[in-house]
Amino acid sequence: MRRSALVVTSPPYGPTVHGLVRPGEHGVVKYDDRYNDGEDKGNLAYRDLTGLADGFAQILAGCATLLRPGGIVVVTARPWRKRGALVDLPSAVIAAGLRAGLVPTERCVALLAAVRDGQLVARPSFFQLQQVRKARSSGVPMHLIAHEDVLILAKALTDSGSGSPKETPGGGVVA
Repeated sequence: MRRSALVVTSPPYGPTVHGLVRPGEHGVVKYDDRYNDGEDKGNLAYRDLTGLADGFAQILAGCATLLRPGGIVVVTARPWRKRGALVDLPSAVIAAGLRAGLVPTERCVALLAAVRDGQLVARPSFFQLQQVRKARSSGVPMHLIAHEDVLILAKALTDSGSGSPKETPGGGVVA
């Protein structure tokens, strides 16, 4: 079987941070915020963070079987706030990757921004902007999340029989 050098993916976020909005008669109306009709509760998008991370670990393990030695998985994941508390999905994805036998080699930040007239303009999700506005209006200081993490995980290089540590593409050493 041919093995792949690269897999690029992102975990589902579910209805808390997914969807589109438009002005409505009684405020903002949210739509297209479901991955299915809402009946399939087995869908990762409807699990809590632990269930999402466990399911994503299974997906990453499947990705690892498709990778050639030294192959990489690139995952974009972003933190979000749920009822004001920060949900650290990127760290949960790194832990899921470790459980899947992958080695984290890089963690980068990708700004959710645009350049307009030579100026950087933040492009955060509407839902996060809404949470920050509500928190600040009630006197709770809160920063806006305006980035995604780009996580790079590698399948260990193998050496038939030597048992010596090998270097991954990002420079990490695997025993």
